[in-house]
Amino acid sequence: MEVQEVFAIGVGPRKKTPAEKRAAYRKKMDIKRKERMKKESKIIQRFYRTAGTRAPEYPTVLGKQWLNLIGKQWLILPDAPTSERNTIYWAGKNIVEIMVNLRKKNDKASQKIAIKNQRLRNAFSALARRWLLKRAKQGNDEDLVTGDVPVNPVILFDWKSRTKYVFEASTIRKDIVSRLLNSTACFYPKPLTPRNPYTNMPVTLAQFYSIVRQLRARGCTHWTIEALYSTGYYIDIFQDEMYRKLKNTILKNLFTDHGNSEGISVVLDFIEDRFKNTTVIYEGENVGIIFEEAAYRWALENRASHPHICAWRSLAYEYHKIATQNSDKEENIVRQARALCLASDCIKKLFESSSSSNSSNNTP
Repeated sequence: MEVQEVFAIGVGPRKKTPAEKRAAYRKKMDIKRKERMKKESKIIQRFYRTAGTRAPEYPTVLGKQWLNLIGKQWLILPDAPTSERNTIYWAGKNIVEIMVNLRKKNDKASQKIAIKNQRLRNAFSALARRWLLKRAKQGNDEDLVTGDVPVNPVILFDWKSRTKYVFEASTIRKDIVSRLLNSTACFYPKPLTPRNPYTNMPVTLAQFYSIVRQLRARGCTHWTIEALYSTGYYIDIFQDEMYRKLKNTILKNLFTDHGNSEGISVVLDFIEDRFKNTTVIYEGENVGIIFEEAAYRWALENRASHPHICAWRSLAYEYHKIATQNSDKEENIVRQARALCLASDCIKKLFESSSSSNSSNNTP
């Protein structure tokens, strides 16, 4: 008799209970443990067969050998008892995982051995790092920007190439901040991952944390660096959480740098747009005001501190900052821009007088 399977439309498979999940996990771990024990047993038999002696009896659990001869050993203490050694071996692969499992078992003896072992590993790790740093290749002696030996050095160590790079604290800070404040279309944030300025390769998590610690020690950090540090070096999370603050900072830098060509273009486009939307009544008709592009471009490049130009730059900054989110502020900006358009003769006269003086100076 054939058994037909019946499926209920719209009903998914039954979810496993926590007890079933634990049982499946234990079964999976038992299979791995049996495979490991089989390999260990072969290694032991081969070793003693070569030596011409008989293999000794080892502690067993449920009648099976419980050894730890394969894989990287976390426990490096030479005098640890066999039972605690095996317990720690199966408890995990790092101190956090091991301590969690040992606390669940309330195994105080194994916990003391694990803590002592971790202190020993930390000491050997520090010794190994110092040994490697002393024998590392020197990537550079002078700073990339200043050309001098760094006064406040920040060391960036490349573990793959065993090379040590030295930077002035202000140099590496400026490079990281400039990449975190990177933008598209002038003022839309698009941060980039910090890099090694010599190799142009992104720095790793450990390298970034090392740089941050050194910058903090020299009092040369920045809010963007600290924000990226707080997100765990995830550039996407940093962009999402800091988007508004990044945009405001980019806008401020764009409009406060009077020599920035992109900033000049943005202000010029804003002025032109306001002129197009401003009209006056002349002989009963609405007439537009002529926009003197050459005069305003010259003024933005050569008379950046002129009150009329400063007023235009402030309005452009406020306009892009609110991004049409506040209608009241936008109406206020439009009113102020209209007043500036009506008073545009001052820039025209300033430009004409400068042009005439230049032409007279060039006349032989």
